[in-house]
Amino acid sequence: MKVDNMELVGRIEHTFKIQIPESVAQKILTVGDMYDVVKNQVSRETANYCLTQLFFYRLRNRIHETFGVPKAMIRQETLLDDIIPVKSRRKLWEKLAGSAETRFPNLVLPKKYEMVLIWTGIATVVGSLYLSIVMFLLMDSGILSFTLPIAGACLTYLVSLLMQPFRTEFPEKNLLNLTYNLQLLNGERLKDQPLTRQDLEILVFFMDPEQVVAPESYS
Repeated sequence: MKVDNMELVGRIEHTFKIQIPESVAQKILTVGDMYDVVKNQVSRETANYCLTQLFFYRLRNRIHETFGVPKAMIRQETLLDDIIPVKSRRKLWEKLAGSAETRFPNLVLPKKYEMVLIWTGIATVVGSLYLSIVMFLLMDSGILSFTLPIAGACLTYLVSLLMQPFRTEFPEKNLLNLTYNLQLLNGERLKDQPLTRQDLEILVFFMDPEQVVAPESYS
């Protein structure tokens, strides 16, 4: 695959934040040449930055292919609520996550249900602990009384499972934050893998320059 030399070198330098010496640039005529140059010059920090770009590009494509949303509408600032409606959201989210070899974050409870779960947990654990102390002191029930807090914790967990169908809120509000979350969940598995030629072609030829994701600190 031959490409325009000057345009290609410019895109490589812009994409990977590197400077290519003129003597090296003159030898870049094919994608294979480009791959060799980038592989030798890209630092680990830049590779992680490129990984972020790839996550966003793949997420954008996945949304387009799964839901038929025009790519022009899938931007960093796009709200997930505008793409995936509440109705059937859990099913649609599972469909999106299942269409890729990428771990997706779980949907979370809306605030009102989250508070119900929190207060249920507090009430059951504290209440059962209080009863266990009373039983131990007044009824001489021994160690058996201290099984109540465990039962309270189990009850809270059961309530949490029963509330699973109500988990319809996104952990991140827009695509940019979801991209960062995906990298956090999957980055450790992928960061030590070298960029492939396919990844390189995506970054250089298919990424929308206006949708390049800014580097983010994950510390």
